[in-house]
Order: sequence, then structure tokens, then C-alpha cells
Amino acid sequence: MEIPQIEDLDEVVDALRIKNNAPWVTQPIQGIEGTDPMIYSIEEVTATEGGDAMVFKQELRIIGNGSFYYPLEHKAPAGKYVVSIRITNEGYSHVVKDIYTFVVK
Repeated sequence: MEIPQIEDLDEVVDALRIKNNAPWVTQPIQGIEGTDPMIYSIEEVTATEGGDAMVFKQELRIIGNGSFYYPLEHKAPAGKYVVSIRITNEGYSHVVKDIYTFVVK
């Protein structure tokens, strides 16, 4: 997913997003099998191309269906961020490495 800096948003195209301060949201993660409830958590973020992994990880959220939320107004610098997650349910835990890539422009 590409995430522009707020100052780079188009006032017309992104008018509703700006008005509502709507976060960037991914589609739910697919292809994960297991017994519910499954709990998703961010395990690791790596950054390249000038990014700051700690800042990005602090601002990134993942919800119950495996969708990522990233705030419209963020502090992460431009860069490429690769995210690994942990999926846990009763008696089981597994890390999925490098499941999603974000590019902050």
C-alpha cells in the first residue's frame, strides 16, 4: 500500500478522507486457517529507503480480521516498511514474516 504524506494529498480527490481524518486501511488478511478467536498482533517492522521502523510500528494498528490501520496524519518518514505479524489462538502461535509492505511517500 502506498501512503502519501498529508501535505501531498489532493484537495479534491482526497476531500472526504481529509474531512473525516480517515486512516489508510488494508483489506483483511486472507488464507489464514484456524480456530477462532484468532488474535493478530504486529511482530516486527523493518524499514528501508530512509524509513524509521520504530515510529511506523508505534502508529500502525491491526484489528481482529487482520486489517491494518495507519493514521492519515502520521510521523513516519518516507520509506519502505515491511511488516511481520503474529497470529495466536488457544494453544497455538505463529509468526508470518513479511506479510505486508507499506510505502510512505
